Amino acid sequence: MSAGGFGDLNWKSSDILFLISDDFGIAEQLQKLFQSIEISTEIVDQLPVESSFVIDLRGLNRFSNASIEELLAVNTRLFQDAQICGKNLFDGKAGCLFLAFDNGLSHQSKNDRAWLGGISALAKTAKLEWPNAEVRSININCANKPADKIAMELFHSITSGGVEVEIEIDSFGKSYELICEVAAIENKSRGLNDGDTIIVSGGAKGVTAACLIALSKRKKINIGILGRTKLDEENPEFKKYTTDAELKGILFKQALAEGKKITPIEVNREAAKIIGNREIHKNIDTLERNGSQVSYHSVDISDQKEVEKAVSAIREEFGAIHGFVHAAGVLADRYIHEKTMNQFMDVFDTKLQGFRNLLQATSNDKLTHICCFSSVSARIGNVGQVDYAMANEILNKVCQSEQQRRGKTCVVKSLNWGPWDGGMVSPQLKKHFESMGVDLIPLETGAEIFADEMEDGSFENVEVVIGGSFEKWGNKEDKENGKGSFKLWVHRINNPYLSSHTIQDKIIVPMMMVNEWGLRLAKKLYSHLNIAEIKKMKVYKGIHLANFETTGDILSFYYESQKSGENTLVEIKVEGESKQLYYSFIVVMAEDIDAPFKSNTNLGDLKNWLFIKDDVYGPILFHGPDFQVINNLEGISSKGCKGELKISNSLFNDKLNWASEMFLFDGGVQLAALAIQNMTNNSSSLPLGFESLCIYDYEKLTDQFNCELTLNKQGDMNSEWDVFFKNNKQEVLAKLSGLRLYMYRQN
Repeated sequence: MSAGGFGDLNWKSSDILFLISDDFGIAEQLQKLFQSIEISTEIVDQLPVESSFVIDLRGLNRFSNASIEELLAVNTRLFQDAQICGKNLFDGKAGCLFLAFDNGLSHQSKNDRAWLGGISALAKTAKLEWPNAEVRSININCANKPADKIAMELFHSITSGGVEVEIEIDSFGKSYELICEVAAIENKSRGLNDGDTIIVSGGAKGVTAACLIALSKRKKINIGILGRTKLDEENPEFKKYTTDAELKGILFKQALAEGKKITPIEVNREAAKIIGNREIHKNIDTLERNGSQVSYHSVDISDQKEVEKAVSAIREEFGAIHGFVHAAGVLADRYIHEKTMNQFMDVFDTKLQGFRNLLQATSNDKLTHICCFSSVSARIGNVGQVDYAMANEILNKVCQSEQQRRGKTCVVKSLNWGPWDGGMVSPQLKKHFESMGVDLIPLETGAEIFADEMEDGSFENVEVVIGGSFEKWGNKEDKENGKGSFKLWVHRINNPYLSSHTIQDKIIVPMMMVNEWGLRLAKKLYSHLNIAEIKKMKVYKGIHLANFETTGDILSFYYESQKSGENTLVEIKVEGESKQLYYSFIVVMAEDIDAPFKSNTNLGDLKNWLFIKDDVYGPILFHGPDFQVINNLEGISSKGCKGELKISNSLFNDKLNWASEMFLFDGGVQLAALAIQNMTNNSSSLPLGFESLCIYDYEKLTDQFNCELTLNKQGDMNSEWDVFFKNNKQEVLAKLSGLRLYMYRQN
């Protein structure tokens, strides 16, 4: 599920929000919704050059009877839209780019919309290149939905903010974040058989060759290799020269002897060609010694006729084709706004046209295996590689579509490789990855993983990410010690339940909501760490939302981070539009958090505490329906009290949208206020802050808590409490220490 709610975008900006039109009528419906919150919008077909606030809806067009070429063209058109935004957002200017599309994988579409899949990788790469902008792809299931419903679901997703760049909205309008899960290969029941024939694009060198050699050790298969390198006969006189320097020397010497002029660039190219040919011959010899038969063809993988001719020749030589591996690819790194269309298409087409050509050339074969070499850049984006990321993400999604279409007759895999210790990773790039803490995949290990995946008996794990330690991937800076700020736009659209927290007809933000926003900010900054504790929460002034129903209110969250032993401390201050300081607190982020524990609180002899909801909410507590979480009062004494907290089903269904159990934690504050009212007979209370809130196990947090409170001290105008949030096993899942309440007499 999405953990939305905290975003960077200032929706009260005077800039125009441009909506790129669709043929569904969604843009017109969205415009009405944004106008209802007084945001200036303009529907366009072509973005003005000054655009920095954009919602692109091209991916939601109907595409009736659209060809694959037309669907791929949508990816490139959105890339061009992003280029315009990139020129304005790359230097740190505030803005947004939301890319809405429907890849059709969650429903049966008439055309294969999976070829739109590159749009999400465009967003992920753009976010890395424009860290100060709010960028998101939204893949929304549009099947059987009218335009106004689609618009409303998009509107809620866009205005809710959130740390996720990639969101999915299902047929019911629920939002989900895509995450990777560790999945072992539990059986190897779908391997190739001895004598089976596979086609492999990408040549017989480097990573691809290592993978084929690992596979050939397990099965004696026939391999048709399609490579760019033309295998020429080497001059026999050159065979005794083995190093790069020796080859260059003899090439210069030969040219001089023949009276030819040769440049250093030409010498380098010729030496590299000879070394490449030698590597290919060596790898083919290894494959054949392992028992495989090999047929090598020099082919331009993007040329359909050449591919079909080569595949036909392989079929004539070895018989029926049983599978193919598409590993070909090239790189040309540049930022989105600097990349030319020719540069983009060279990378984009090499990956995708080759895949299409292999699908077409084997369309009449009963394939049992399809495997694509994709990249982790498709999953998380990569600075400078928008074309490569988009092409590989399309491979991911089309492979999913192919698996759905072919069913259990064929295993389809798209392997999202992290950087290899070899291949296209140069020594300089290797140092760069090491500096980020990104692990490189050893050549032999990666090759064995490939062979394992080719034998995987499962059909559900189509997209596989291989590698680890990607937390700092694409980061431009180290945030362990840093400071900055984020804007939070608060409106009834993205925080509707705040209308249930009203005092004297004024909407007041509860302390635990501010705490929740701070936790989302800390997770945004340090997604690889866990929230261990919130310390020194101090309320300077309550937050009154004066524009909750109209234009919304802007809150500024200023943070400063520093290392403290093994932990990272994030100090946060919250200010309003007039620079009024509202709150300050510290979030402690850690690798590990303490486990739940059992605690017997000393509450003395508890007296019965009659709970009638209508007598509590309204006359004593001002909380509206969403915040009415006290379910039962179990007893009270001079030392404390016990109660049961439970949230409504509708809120529980969305609980994964939160960083904490905000409503239930607020319920603990409510119980303290109710208890002190009972003890003093005629007092109301407001929280002033707390010393500590420790959360011990997020996985065990539920829709209800048993809540035990101990009264630490009481004065004429204040009280202080410890609050224990327990499950039914009496385990303390969270503890709120030093909760301070200010008491005032009611009129």
